[in-house]
Amino acid sequence: MRRRPLALVLLALAIAGVVALAIDRGVLAALGLGGSDGGRVADAPEALAEGATDLSAEARAEASRLQGFPGLRASRRGTGSLVGQAFLFVAGKGDTPLEGVGLEVVGFEDGREVRGEATSDDRGAFTIAPLPVGAGYVLRARMAPHGDLIVRGLALADGRATDVGKLVFGAPTSLSGAVVDGAGRAVVGALVAVERDGARDGGFDLGRALRELSAAPGPLAQGRTEADGRFSLKGLPPGRYAVRVTHGGHAGRLVGGIYVTADGASPDVKVVLDPGAGFEGRVLDEAGRGLSGARVVAVAVRAEKGEGLDRQETRSDADGRYRLDTLTQGGTYFVEAHLDRFAPLGLIKPARGVATLDFTLTLGGRLEGRVTDRSSGQGIAGAEVLAVTGFVGNGTAPVSGVTDGTGRYAFENVIPGPVLLLEVRALGYARGTLGYDAKVPREVKAGETLPVDLPLDRGGRVLGVVRGEDGRPVPYASVAATIPGDRFGGETAVLSDLRGAYLLEGLRPARYTMVVTAAGYASPTDDAEVFVEVKSEGGDVARDFTLRNGATILGVVTTPEGAGASGTRVSVLARDARRFGARVRDLVAIADATGAYRIAGAPPGIDLEIEAVNDAWVRTTSAAFQAKGGEVRTVDVRLRPGARILGRAVDASGRAVAGARVRFGHLEPDEVPRLDNSFRADEHLGPRVFGADDGGAFTCDRVPPGAVLLKVEADGYSAWYRRDLKVPEEGDLTGITATLEGVQTIRGRVLDAGTGRAIGGAWVYATARDPDGQPKDEGRVRALVSIESRPDGTYVLEKVPPGTHDVAVWLALGYKTGRDQPASRHEATPSGATGVDFRLEPQVPPGALPPK
Repeated sequence: MRRRPLALVLLALAIAGVVALAIDRGVLAALGLGGSDGGRVADAPEALAEGATDLSAEARAEASRLQGFPGLRASRRGTGSLVGQAFLFVAGKGDTPLEGVGLEVVGFEDGREVRGEATSDDRGAFTIAPLPVGAGYVLRARMAPHGDLIVRGLALADGRATDVGKLVFGAPTSLSGAVVDGAGRAVVGALVAVERDGARDGGFDLGRALRELSAAPGPLAQGRTEADGRFSLKGLPPGRYAVRVTHGGHAGRLVGGIYVTADGASPDVKVVLDPGAGFEGRVLDEAGRGLSGARVVAVAVRAEKGEGLDRQETRSDADGRYRLDTLTQGGTYFVEAHLDRFAPLGLIKPARGVATLDFTLTLGGRLEGRVTDRSSGQGIAGAEVLAVTGFVGNGTAPVSGVTDGTGRYAFENVIPGPVLLLEVRALGYARGTLGYDAKVPREVKAGETLPVDLPLDRGGRVLGVVRGEDGRPVPYASVAATIPGDRFGGETAVLSDLRGAYLLEGLRPARYTMVVTAAGYASPTDDAEVFVEVKSEGGDVARDFTLRNGATILGVVTTPEGAGASGTRVSVLARDARRFGARVRDLVAIADATGAYRIAGAPPGIDLEIEAVNDAWVRTTSAAFQAKGGEVRTVDVRLRPGARILGRAVDASGRAVAGARVRFGHLEPDEVPRLDNSFRADEHLGPRVFGADDGGAFTCDRVPPGAVLLKVEADGYSAWYRRDLKVPEEGDLTGITATLEGVQTIRGRVLDAGTGRAIGGAWVYATARDPDGQPKDEGRVRALVSIESRPDGTYVLEKVPPGTHDVAVWLALGYKTGRDQPASRHEATPSGATGVDFRLEPQVPPGALPPK
């Protein structure tokens, strides 16, 4: 499958829901709706309750508090499990597992109360299963004579385990710290919220991260910083927490892995806030009147490894004005304005400073139809329907819903414009997709109804039994099917039953990787075990699994000075990440107050390594090793302080560029050759931003040794990159001079070749060519600049560096583009050129319905 390199940016138009979109040869395909979360769901805050707690009331309150992204709704089907461990904290002795702790969980599914119970074993471990998929569960742990521990806001995903981590009984204590800006100045009035922290797996699944947004826990305790930037939050039981800090004008920050202990050794937390970015403006109606109470939501398109997507939102005031300035500088966001009775409007925008962004909401149209079984013609109840309408250049917004008992769906107030995507998922059926047809577009008009029906075909099934090496069934094992390389497609997952049996159904034809996880067992890694081919004709594929006993990896993570590195995120990774990375997951732990960690279920027979990540030091990886089934292996890790990169930003005349922004990213050797353009390079940059002083000098600290990518940018200049820099094992990388060049523009139009009609929302990009007659610079990262065409088909590529460029349309929905389409490319175009037009031929997308 050929991938388009910029697909992720455009396809963020559905980022706020439970779907991700991917491009293959210019055809939109919706993926991930109704799949599993691909990992553990974010943990919820823990509180110490006095006396009895009404769990039903608590769960009902949680259910009413949770709200999804505007316009999106997914049905909740399937089951998940709840796992964790109970401990008692004893001063001077640390945590001791507690056997016999009574666990009770309560939630609400479509207004119906759901309950589950369990008792911890001699390791303090417990499993509550099966539980219906849903969010807002509340868990209570009881152990006399201690007070109850309450965990709120738990979310359960289909076929996966939600790990609540450690439940620690002990005396309440407090958490203190300070919030400062990058210059060390106190930040006054910052909102500090404490949440329960949980280990996420090392992979990044966009579908999972999006579902976490709608199941985000509320804070356990919160307060604001005083005049000196200090805060103190009381009434916390011992445990592991995350601190979320927000303050107007600063990028929001989440610091996890903070241990609160009962012996007075809790850390003094220091949170450094970078300058914020974002948007401000007005939300208006078509008459230009301000709309009060509109929700403006921004969701980051990209996220760092192992982290969920961040979401920030605000509401417009009585005059329709809003300001959202707590986003990360340089990040790309899907920003949507939503108000009942109007069609939502979403745009993809980079956050550079606080830019003006107005939204004009219009009255929408109605989209309705029926989802049926293709063979029988009968309606399919409970099918999940996603629709994306509008013009990509003018704004789009996804909406979703669930069909009724007759298979009918209806969306009120969808944004007017052509139907860009209609995607349907139903239990037991292969996903159905209707793409955009440029020749015969189906268009939603304001105040009118557009009917679109969609038939579905039955999907393939994979079924079998999960057993241990002793032949006994393994209940509540997670069995998931994923398509290799389809990072944003989510997965289909189920839990095995008490007999170890599982059934995955509704799989579209493809080659799948099976991932089987169960506590204490090693996931299968051999190709013959994990690969399954689902044929186009459907049918059943039988695949049993015998899980081997996994190894237990334990050790201590220490600072460069030898102290325990509390809160370090520790992962067991496969050395050969390309082959085994997707098969070795969920092997994650957070180091405790002494730096100790323990991870069970490491697979034998393949090269593994321990990765330790801590905000205060650089990412550190252990030497490779192989484990044996059932063994206990000790792997200690000492974190590295990292080096510095010292350099200077100047213009073409050698004058200092004050305030230039600098970012870096560590690279593996095999990644360096692939970063030949700035879009690919940007994906490898870390989140920290360093500023150049008045003399243009800059310093990046905590840089790991090895290959590094460096980017320097400033307003009015094209960005400067190097991908061939190497940080020494000892000492700093010095003497870097970043020469920034001025920028120009390239202009033109995108038109329909047959009708001459303007094509709005086409993505046009320019890639810098290597200078003619000069030796190739292996460390150069070619500038890539992209933009969407306007509704009249015009486009303006800004910040184009001097030189010649290849200009191309990489995506125009419903039209032929690509390297094999000369009409979509102009080579050797000089910067500053105008009249660079494209005339594209329409194409009929797969799944297109006959015109009416």
